[in-house]
Amino acid sequence: MADQGQQQPPPPPAPAFSLTPAYNQCVALNYNECRDAHVYYKGCEALEGDVYNGKGLPEFLARISNKANQFEAILTINGRNFLTNYADIAATDVRQHALAYQGQNDHRAQNSNMLYHCLSKSISTDIHTKVTTNVARYYLPVPTGPDPNDPVEHRYDGVCFLKAIIDETYSQGCSMDLRP
Repeated sequence: MADQGQQQPPPPPAPAFSLTPAYNQCVALNYNECRDAHVYYKGCEALEGDVYNGKGLPEFLARISNKANQFEAILTINGRNFLTNYADIAATDVRQHALAYQGQNDHRAQNSNMLYHCLSKSISTDIHTKVTTNVARYYLPVPTGPDPNDPVEHRYDGVCFLKAIIDETYSQGCSMDLRP
């Protein structure tokens, strides 16, 4: 018979409620875990529907929004939803926002990487060619340590990539709409 004085271990904490597996992800994904690797690969998949060819930006952004529950933290810039306020948020603000989370090496940097791959698979070759003329807009230098003399690594950032896509196509779409 077991020792009556021995205490039982406490029950495990209740899981946090979430509507989607990655939505409540506040810690970095562990790619050694199958479920986390699966979340990564699903996050990198192209958006549903046709590739974005520079026309129909609101529909493209709606498709991103449908997939973007897991990206919500990185798509909120200075308290504003980037998908609905894209024209009012400057590229410098997007870049500063991205550099802040990229340097933390947490789930937001991973979400940004997934968003980059998702968007890259979801745009036409023509749009991709236009956006890649200035890779520095979304290929960010990230310090590898706290010392300013530490080396940097470069990372593709999904939110900055989205801003570059919008900047390349939004003005194009506006100018095309203004032609007689």
